[in-house]
Amino acid sequence: MNVLDARRVEDDVKVILKRAPTTTQELPIARYLSSEALLSDPRNRAVRILDVIPLPGDDEWALLVMPFLRQFDDPHFQFRAECVEFFRQMLQGLEFMHEHNVAHRDACHGNIAMDSSRLIPKGFHFTSQWSHTGVPGSPFIYTTRLAVAPVDYFFIDFGLSTRFASFEDRHLVTGMAGQNKTVPELSYDIPYDPFKVDIYHLGGVFAEIVEDYHRLGIFQPLATAMMHQDASQRPDASSALAQFERIASGLGSRELNSRVLLYKKSRYARMCRRIREHLAYWVCLTFISLFFPKPYCCITLRMGMKKQKDLCFECRFGS
Repeated sequence: MNVLDARRVEDDVKVILKRAPTTTQELPIARYLSSEALLSDPRNRAVRILDVIPLPGDDEWALLVMPFLRQFDDPHFQFRAECVEFFRQMLQGLEFMHEHNVAHRDACHGNIAMDSSRLIPKGFHFTSQWSHTGVPGSPFIYTTRLAVAPVDYFFIDFGLSTRFASFEDRHLVTGMAGQNKTVPELSYDIPYDPFKVDIYHLGGVFAEIVEDYHRLGIFQPLATAMMHQDASQRPDASSALAQFERIASGLGSRELNSRVLLYKKSRYARMCRRIREHLAYWVCLTFISLFFPKPYCCITLRMGMKKQKDLCFECRFGS
């Protein structure tokens, strides 16, 4: 494992340490995107590099010090405005990187994180992330993204990234590394455009969210365009952002503030609710049968738990 958590001595702030090779472009790209000049642009969604620590006696590796971030969709989105803000920040971030001739080359689900410091004010444990302290079963308190908006999202892990000296120096690349293996043009032998791969990767993230949540179908055409099988037909980052803004501009405040339903979560919630209802029903029947002399059906009728046709003879015709 190349990542662990730590606390910065000077202010006791939690940070992440990542062991990164000094022989690839990861370190110079990460430092470049965290340079003072680029940090002034609010579209910059690259994870901040707080420090670089050389390893004594080892010139091949160094430690990157980064903010303590969390997976971007955990806890899940609850309002449409939260998803819209996420889409906007990621497209702006991709546009920013591409303007500076950086292709991420793995802009997928696992390489997008968020600053959850306001979403989860008490923080979370690095290895037990649904706990504040790491103690199993302890209460975990968090709010909604809408209540603390905007939540900041970041691209992380530039281990596969490529930076070109200028727009004119851009060239095609090869390779098949990365989380999303469905990109049609990936090849070890046939060169492809890495910037169009970024578009496909981020489109895949959007497609997952649109598929997983109710009321986000309006963004499906954007995800579909970004994942076009023909790389030349995909929009560039600026065009994708413009398409997104056209869609988002049609949403009023009522639509933005409406809840989105996570399909997987809702199925689980419905199952749990049915289990609780059945348990409550049988506990109630057991209680009635023990403490009431009359047949339980006459009692449950009054509670709305029995239909008339289910009553026994005594309840129907008895005195």
